[in-house]
Amino acid sequence: MKSSNRGKGGRRIIRFVADALTGRLGVIAMVVGYSACAFMLLAYVSTKVYTYSLMEDISACERKQRVLKEKVGLLTKRYAELSSMDRVTEICEGKLGMMPADAGRLLRVSIDADWSPNGIHGDLGGDGVGFPGAADRGIDEITEVIRR
Repeated sequence: MKSSNRGKGGRRIIRFVADALTGRLGVIAMVVGYSACAFMLLAYVSTKVYTYSLMEDISACERKQRVLKEKVGLLTKRYAELSSMDRVTEICEGKLGMMPADAGRLLRVSIDADWSPNGIHGDLGGDGVGFPGAADRGIDEITEVIRR
């Protein structure tokens, strides 16, 4: 019985709106009916426009994000190229005149008489040379001691 009442209530609302829009209920009801329809239509259109605007903004942000991800990839690749071991070795040896370090060619220089490579005070061992007071000396004197 409730479903029949619901059906009758829906028909009454539709008939009321139709009578209001056709002018059977009077001018005031007709103005209110048309205003309600205009408001609903305006709300629907503004919602659609706002949704379209948001979708455009989202699409633009996604495009910017893709471009930035590509830039990050390119910059990462460029960083890897610039910091590669071969490139750094080439610059160090070619442009700066540095020599590759071999463990057998390393020479430890102590500027403190009590320092040792083993961390124990005393003898520097066979691969080191002591040079106390190096802080007061020039680079030429330090280089001369290393050459010896």
